[in-house]
Amino acid sequence: MGPRGARIAYAGYNQPYFFFGSRFQNDLQIVPRNRMLDAQYYRWGMEVRDPYVEGTYRRWQGPLLERGTEYVVIVRGPWEEPEGRWVSRRTEDFALAWSGPREEIWRVLNVQPPEPR
Repeated sequence: MGPRGARIAYAGYNQPYFFFGSRFQNDLQIVPRNRMLDAQYYRWGMEVRDPYVEGTYRRWQGPLLERGTEYVVIVRGPWEEPEGRWVSRRTEDFALAWSGPREEIWRVLNVQPPEPR
C-alpha cells in the first residue's frame, strides 16, 4: 500500500493489526455502520455506543469518502457482514485489489486523494 501508507477501513474478525503495515504507516479504522462516528472509539467517561449496529450502505459509505479511505479490508467469516456484501455488490464503487484465503482488499473508486500527513 506504499511507503506513505494508505487510509484503510476494516471489517471482519477482530484482528486488524496485520493491516496497519510493517511500520504502522497505514491509517486503519473500523468505520461505524450507521454514521455514529462517536461509536468508533471509547473515551473515558463517555456513553458507550455500538459501532456495529447495522445501518444502510449510504450511511457507511459517507464516512469512507469523507475520510479519503483508499481501501476496504474484508476478513471473510461471521463478522464480515454487512460490509462484505456492500463492497462485493457495488462494482461501481469498489474494485477487488487482492484476494487471499480469508481476506480481500478492495480499492475504493472515485475517492479524493487524502491530504498528505
